[in-house]
Amino acid sequence: MKVQDIYNIVDEFAPFDTACEWDNVGLLVGDKENTVTGVLLVMDVTNEVIDEAICKNCNLIISHHPIIFSGIKRVCANTVVYKCIRNNITVISAHTNLDIADGGVNTALGEKIKLINLRAIGTQENIGLVGELAEEMSADEFSKHLEKCLDIVPRYNRNIDTKIKTVGICGGSGADIAVECNRLHNIQAFVTSDIKNNQFIDCANMGLTLYDCGHNATERVVLPVLQKLLLCKCKVNTYIAESFNGQV
Repeated sequence: MKVQDIYNIVDEFAPFDTACEWDNVGLLVGDKENTVTGVLLVMDVTNEVIDEAICKNCNLIISHHPIIFSGIKRVCANTVVYKCIRNNITVISAHTNLDIADGGVNTALGEKIKLINLRAIGTQENIGLVGELAEEMSADEFSKHLEKCLDIVPRYNRNIDTKIKTVGICGGSGADIAVECNRLHNIQAFVTSDIKNNQFIDCANMGLTLYDCGHNATERVVLPVLQKLLLCKCKVNTYIAESFNGQV
């Protein structure tokens, strides 16, 4: 199995040409003709991740966040790009294309928190989904539900009178589409991460409860999906990284 073969599998699931224009996805480091000895699935490429890949004999890393996001002027010994090249490790990054894919980040997040009737919010770039809870919950009950599902204690703008049934979601940083989601779908709650103080306040004034569940927790849910996909499609050892990915 070559790197190109793995690339094709990911591309079929989450086409790279659907990524946002500002994004940087695809084969970013390495050689598409390399024979794959093992695959390590990660959120971010860090020094710890590369060490783990070497330890597990994985010469292909598939990351969610691009190892190269903007132009770089030099590749020095203290950079992860240099370390990957030095150790003959190829990196494929699948970012916003994986967010919006059917079965990708947002689908996995919605299923993880047990939403039903998942559908697109309808924003221009189609990032984010909306769905319903099987049973209505209070704001505090939904917080406990998220804690149980995602193994994280969310931050939220608590409204004691809120009854939550319809929920918008966006893995990673998506608070900027919460208001539009509310306008289109009359949601009572929005689940995402990296929420700013003014966003909490503005949405609270609208009666909309925002839940910040952490960048890592809202996106890492897709890694088991990718692992299952690759294990079904090819006979290559595929692991989810155990090391710190640089996220909270």
